[in-house]
Amino acid sequence: MKCIVVDDEPMAIEVIAAYCHKTPFLELVETFDDAVMALTWLQHNKVQLIFLDINMPDLSGIQFVKALNDPPLIIFTTAYSQHAVTGFELNAIDYLLKPVGFARFLKAADKARQREEAALEKPVSHEAPTPEPPTSDPPNKFIFVKSGHKHIRLEVDRIRYIVSEKNYVSLITDQQRVMALLSMDKVLELLPSGFVRVHKSYIVAMKHVDVVEKTQLNIGETEIPIGDAYRKAFFEHIDG
Repeated sequence: MKCIVVDDEPMAIEVIAAYCHKTPFLELVETFDDAVMALTWLQHNKVQLIFLDINMPDLSGIQFVKALNDPPLIIFTTAYSQHAVTGFELNAIDYLLKPVGFARFLKAADKARQREEAALEKPVSHEAPTPEPPTSDPPNKFIFVKSGHKHIRLEVDRIRYIVSEKNYVSLITDQQRVMALLSMDKVLELLPSGFVRVHKSYIVAMKHVDVVEKTQLNIGETEIPIGDAYRKAFFEHIDG
């Protein structure tokens, strides 16, 4: 089962991550100490199970689950037992009280495994499915980026390009410039496929590109260089 850990305490993440690695049927694919970043990541990544802390800044575990359109299996982890009832009202698989021992962790994980297997074993209808018109996956409508002490929601369609500035990146929209403590690779993970890296310091939204020349492109009045290392892949992309 693919799983992630979401907890604002680094030590708690280390413990749960170590337990996941010791459990043969679990595959830990990512950990997050920021609930908003985890929520954004889940917009275009799928897992079967989340180990989720309840008491977190900006977005609690309860709010996190309610924000998911199609939540996977949830195992709550917290130091406060008074949240147990709320957790189970959200159909959580189990509730782990910190500090979590491995035996208790394994029991909860096994509950999740059994629930997942039961879902996969449901009888399959042999009736011919009703044909549906082909559709393309809709792009993410928005992302959250952390800027200073705030998480800022950005409409993806408004993002024109991203520029690297030492340890930060700036996301430029048609209305504002937002600086965030992110790497260029991490930004690409958050954004849908319409964004392309054209230079070590630039990512562009293809829908906003107006003119492409041999060594640069234009988005409005902004000239953006096309790096030698990215030129071949970029022109293959626009040539189809």
